[in-house]
Amino acid sequence: MRTWNPLQHGTNYAIIQGVKTPGVLDVVGADAPRKWDERPGYGLSGAWLIYCGDGLSHFSLKFRLYSVQDWLDWWAFHPIVAKRPKPVVRGDQFYAAVDAISIWHPYLDALGIHSIVVENELEPVLTEDTGEHTIEVKVAQFRAPKGPAAAKPVAAKPTPAPDPVEQKIIDNNNIIQRLAG
Repeated sequence: MRTWNPLQHGTNYAIIQGVKTPGVLDVVGADAPRKWDERPGYGLSGAWLIYCGDGLSHFSLKFRLYSVQDWLDWWAFHPIVAKRPKPVVRGDQFYAAVDAISIWHPYLDALGIHSIVVENELEPVLTEDTGEHTIEVKVAQFRAPKGPAAAKPVAAKPTPAPDPVEQKIIDNNNIIQRLAG
């Protein structure tokens, strides 16, 4: 049971990678989407809905900076959101290793969002005549797939045991998946 109450505690900051966000933070558009496959009956009104799992949230973090100290804090904080994925080469495959960013904010915690990746970082925009600037960082929830392993069809024949080299590759892939999850 959650006991957090926005009337007693602030919602104007988050903790990202263990660091309090600079200025005043607004979390905008976070959600907890569910994916559904709609399967209509032919010649019938209505449809069956098949639950396909939880989707990922895409939302914005808007940093409002008011003072010289806010800007100093922003530039100290900025490397956390500016970090790019690292290129990885395995054999003849190239991909980017995802380094998800941990985040805590009471609204996000209530939605089950604990890790994010940066999708886009926008330029600072002067939003008030008083000197307030807003920097929007668009993010996506990071959550590795979880769920039951694919079931083997009843009529499937057993697969022969892999040779020792293939078994080592399978074992290493399992270790990587456990560490990524």
